[in-house]
Order: sequence, then structure tokens, then C-alpha cells
Amino acid sequence: MTPDKDSFTVDEVLNAVDSLETASSFLDRADTFKWKWITIALDHALYGFCVSAVAIGDPFNVLSDTNDDGHMFERPGQGWRRSKRVKIDGGPAYRIEWELCDPAPEPTEQLEPSELRLARLLKGDLIGFWTALARAQDPVLWMARMSNTRALQVSDDQMRGIVRLHNLVRNELVHFVPKTNTFRVKGIQEVSKDVINSIGFLVFQSFTVHAFKEDIRGRVRSAIVKFGDYYEAQQRRP
Repeated sequence: MTPDKDSFTVDEVLNAVDSLETASSFLDRADTFKWKWITIALDHALYGFCVSAVAIGDPFNVLSDTNDDGHMFERPGQGWRRSKRVKIDGGPAYRIEWELCDPAPEPTEQLEPSELRLARLLKGDLIGFWTALARAQDPVLWMARMSNTRALQVSDDQMRGIVRLHNLVRNELVHFVPKTNTFRVKGIQEVSKDVINSIGFLVFQSFTVHAFKEDIRGRVRSAIVKFGDYYEAQQRRP
């Protein structure tokens, strides 16, 4: 098919890949202002890859009509479980814990007609950044829908760094109130390494997105290698 020069086509995976490649492309700039755009693009890339991994081809997995507090599901032979959000340092980042329900809830769900399901999809809102990141770390439900999938693991310290990057840098820059602000590049760089590692895991080790074909994997690999080369060069500087 001949490419359309007047438009572009995007899906959830290509959206995330483009943000990652955009972040890596700014490494070539000599000025420190590039870290504004690297932060914004990397933050969006992590969000996009978490959404892609959790969706696993089903957009209903990433619609906001399912709450991570009190969501219930049944695993055959293991009973019903109820979700609970456990905040890290009071939020906004959190993890999902599951408790067995005793007794089991009364069955109330009925098969949803396809037309209602479609309408719900068209009206549904995408889950937010912190929900996507929490579900990408959940080994019980969201990242266990297939037998070989693996959940992302992020330590509390790494989560605190991502909170700082997202709230104190990305959000400050995207929603910039008139003032003067200074951002420490070294701190951004340290957290960005954790973000890159998380993206690498989701693409190459989580086994969640079959749309990660070799051309996509190659593009992700090239961007990650570029970041690695950049940080090595920075360490060699006197």
C-alpha cells in the first residue's frame, strides 16, 4: 500500500515507539534544555508501553470503568478475589493487592450485548498514568491473562523517582505556570534509566504484546542502545 503523504496511522504500540524514538533523538542536542523534551517523551513512552502491555489486544483492559479498588474476579479452582489499591508514600503511585473473598459474591454479571459493549468502548476513557503503571506490575490479574506473561517489577525507590519525574518535571513543564524554575539534569537522567529499563522489560520480557514484531522490537532496541551509549559517554567525560 502506498503511504499517504497527507496523513499518518497510529496504534497503541506505534504511539509508544514514536515517543521513545523522539526521546532518543533529542540526545543529539548539545544544550541541557533537551531534557525538557526527553522527559516529556519518555514519560509518554512509559505510559504507552504500559497501556499496550495491559491491553493485550483488548481495549477494555485499559478503560477507566474498572476500578482497582474493589474489582472482583474468579480464577477457576482458586475462588474469588477482590482488589485493593496500596499507595506508595500516600500516592499517586500505587500497587494492586488481591484478597480472597469469603464468602464468594452472588453472581450478578450477565453477558453484555455486543452493541452495548461497542458503545461502552466508544465512550470509555483511557486509564491514567498511575493506573497503567500499577496494572503493568500486577502479576495476579492484569499481567496474568496469558500463561507466559510476566509483570513489570519496579522497586519503591524507583517508583518514587518516577513520581518525581512525572509530577515535578513532566507536569510542571507541560502545565507551566508563569515563574522561574530550575530542573536538575542529573536527577532526570538517573530516573530516566529506570524508565528505559522498564520499557525494555515490557517489550522484550513481559510477553504481553504480540504486536511487538521484529521491526518494532528493532526500533525499540535501537533507541535503548542510544540511551545506553549516551550514558556511557557521559561517565567517561572528565
